[in-house]
Amino acid sequence: MTLREAQLQLQPLGITLLKNDMYRNWSRTYQLTVYGETDLHWADDLDEAVALGVKLREERGPEGHICKECGEREQNHFFKSVAAYLTREQLCHSCSHWYEKIRWKANESESYHNIAAVVEGTHYTIHNKVNNPGSHCGHGGSLFRVRWFDGRVKESNDVWCQGSIPDRFRERLPDTAEFLDPHGE
Repeated sequence: MTLREAQLQLQPLGITLLKNDMYRNWSRTYQLTVYGETDLHWADDLDEAVALGVKLREERGPEGHICKECGEREQNHFFKSVAAYLTREQLCHSCSHWYEKIRWKANESESYHNIAAVVEGTHYTIHNKVNNPGSHCGHGGSLFRVRWFDGRVKESNDVWCQGSIPDRFRERLPDTAEFLDPHGE
């Protein structure tokens, strides 16, 4: 097989194969680009290089897609199960994160209602206060006091942040609470 024949074989799969001339002393080095990600690989011959390219593509899951939410291309460089989910839902990894929070809210589960808080556009989970200061707590065990807009107040040293909510999700995840001074009002 010639280099050109190998390239033509891989082209329909979205894989670019080049002989890497930078390492002339290493005659068996090939450059494979799969979904825009380039790697150098050793192969005894072109047949082996083609097989490596196909294997890399299979490991990276289905070809990328355009996220229905933000319009960015998702390359699916994740485990097959994650890549399959993102492809099925037509979401990028970041938008999938916020869809999860929207689903939590939509389910109106008691546990979500009791722990989730959106404060100034940032999503948090407020867990029960931990008495063991040596345990692993969110925000390093710093003390927080949160008041939800429905009047509930909770004090915790186990508060986790899921991030600042992108503008496109703010209407679906509006503010629900505020932080109070944990040592007074």
